[in-house]
Amino acid sequence: MKYAMALNFKRYISALILFLGVVMQGKSQVKEGYFIKATGDTIHGLIKIGNERKMTDGFAYKEHGKDKTFKVYKPQEVKEVGFENQKFISALVPDSLINKVIFLKVLVEGGFNLYKATTGQNNTYFLFTTKEGDIRLLKKASYYGALKIGLPECSSVDFKDSKFLTKYKYTSAGLSKLFLEFNKCMHPQQVVTEYKKVRKLTFKKGITGGISNSTMNLTWPATDKANYGAYQNINIGLFGEVGFNKNLSVLVGAELHNYKGHASFDYANLYTTEIDFSTRFARIPVLFKYSLKGKLKPYINAGPHFNRLLGQSGNKKVSTIEHNYR
Repeated sequence: MKYAMALNFKRYISALILFLGVVMQGKSQVKEGYFIKATGDTIHGLIKIGNERKMTDGFAYKEHGKDKTFKVYKPQEVKEVGFENQKFISALVPDSLINKVIFLKVLVEGGFNLYKATTGQNNTYFLFTTKEGDIRLLKKASYYGALKIGLPECSSVDFKDSKFLTKYKYTSAGLSKLFLEFNKCMHPQQVVTEYKKVRKLTFKKGITGGISNSTMNLTWPATDKANYGAYQNINIGLFGEVGFNKNLSVLVGAELHNYKGHASFDYANLYTTEIDFSTRFARIPVLFKYSLKGKLKPYINAGPHFNRLLGQSGNKKVSTIEHNYR
């Protein structure tokens, strides 16, 4: 026989495999690197790597064998910063949108250089060295015209090509492609360097833990009322995360759960059944994690959970209800 049940969840234990989460920005990464000061001195040490907007205004640096704490260096104090496969130079950008000395991220270095700057409200701009040797800002709405005026003619880069804006988009990848081809055309014997992040696996580990509660009321024809609750789930575990790039990673965990609950059924005012139970189980979640853009770093997890029962116990009590008749 089938029974229709009306469920009323006051609180719930999430059993969803797909869910949305939010994490706050963690600490800045620390990398081995170097500084070339305005005086020309080169110093080696540790550099705190934050987001690109903050790095436009300055770097926190600690020299090996000298500094005990990190010091912040402004663009006016430093000519060049380097770490891993990334390089920054300080330069005055006279355009009214910036009009100050900032750190420029070098994307392509050769006879004609390409730079990137992230300022203010996370506005991203690209800049380049012109045929006169000046640094000029490229604006998205007019970058084609600025490049055509600022760069000399070259046989392999045709500004009259109708597909120019499609081939060389206003992105790091699109403009880097243009300047790599342009430098090879203008200076075939000169070394041209493209600076970009080296993609490699990253590893994180940590401890997880939590407690959750739920209650559930239901009614169906065989009972006047029934109650599942309160349930309590206490868990603790370890996790490891392997990152493939800045967006995609895989999380693997090992968790121990202690799940307790109480249920009661009132059968047409004739008798009541009460059940107490406790269950212990191990869970291994394997989740694919995709991180989204944003200050809070929102992410989505999706994947299976593998459970193994470790033990369980319970108690069932049936009581009758007396009625007086006259």
